[in-house]
Amino acid sequence: MIIARIQNATRVLGQAQGYIGLPVRDERDEQVVFDAEVLDTRISDTVNGPGTHVMVTAWEPTPDELVRLAKGAFVYLRVLGTKHPPVMIEVGYTEETCPGHVASKGDPKVCGRCGVHIDSLRPDNGDGW
Repeated sequence: MIIARIQNATRVLGQAQGYIGLPVRDERDEQVVFDAEVLDTRISDTVNGPGTHVMVTAWEPTPDELVRLAKGAFVYLRVLGTKHPPVMIEVGYTEETCPGHVASKGDPKVCGRCGVHIDSLRPDNGDGW
C-alpha cells in the first residue's frame, strides 16, 4: 500500500522520527460515516463515549495489490508494539461509486465520502462559467 494524502489532512505524523510521514485527518466519532449502506449510521464508541477522537489515513493499493484483492486476498493491518488499539478498516469511494454526495466538515463544497469538489459536477455550458 502507498500512503496517500488524505483530503483535509490536519497534520502529518512520523516525519520527526524518520518515517516517510503519514497525513492524518483528525475527526470526532460523530462526524464519521461507518456503514455506507446505512448512510445515517455513525460510529458509537460505547467505551470512550461521544466525541471520541478518530484519526483517519488514506492508503492506495499498488496495481499488484489490486490484482490480489480482486482475486480474494485479505487486507492485513500491522500495528507496531505489543498493545493493539481499536481500529477500523474500510474501502473509500470514488466519484463513480459514491452513493450520494454529502458536504464534508472541512469544506462544504467537497464531498465527505468521495472527495469530489462540487464545482467539478457542474455541466460545462461552454461560456467558461
